[in-house]
Amino acid sequence: MPRSAPSTCSEPMCAALVHDGKSKCPEHRAIQKREQSNAYKHKDNNAQFTAFYNSMSWRRLSTTHRRKEPLCMHCLEHNITKPADVVDHIIEIRDVFEKRFDTTNLMSLCHACHNTKTAKARKNRS
Repeated sequence: MPRSAPSTCSEPMCAALVHDGKSKCPEHRAIQKREQSNAYKHKDNNAQFTAFYNSMSWRRLSTTHRRKEPLCMHCLEHNITKPADVVDHIIEIRDVFEKRFDTTNLMSLCHACHNTKTAKARKNRS
């Protein structure tokens, strides 16, 4: 059976010829496979955190902590009295998962302070 005419790789700016009806050259297929593998690992990792934050154990601990510390700790440092909406891990569980139930690693925060702290932590992590 005759082979079809070669075509160029479907990746922009790649002029490599591709045979046998494939759309990408071997180099770009390897990159795509690596990216898909990393995305799968990331999804699996997020599932672990989602399961933790949805667990009854975390919800109980979070509620208990907010009863002990009902005000945002960051706002209090600036002499602002604001109720806490979130219980946050001081050392994020993405960094040290073993500290997820450590009560000394928790602080009460309002949503605004929590979002600011989390954004800084993400920026430092990457």
